Amino acid sequence: QQMRKAKDFEMMDRINIFVDADADVASAIESFKDYIMSETLADSISAKNGLEAYDINGHKTGIDVEKI
Repeated sequence: QQMRKAKDFEMMDRINIFVDADADVASAIESFKDYIMSETLADSISAKNGLEAYDINGHKTGIDVEKI
């Protein structure tokens, strides 16, 4: 949600989510994909290399969002 604010998206804008994650994080995303998408109003979650990385519970994970 912080990325939405930083990119000046409206709260109800639909988005696509991009991630560059290790196997543990990728597995968690796949397990909770429907929940993540419904909570973030995302139409898709896709892998993409070269994203700005954040520390998510000790895992360097690239994340980005784009407005649809």
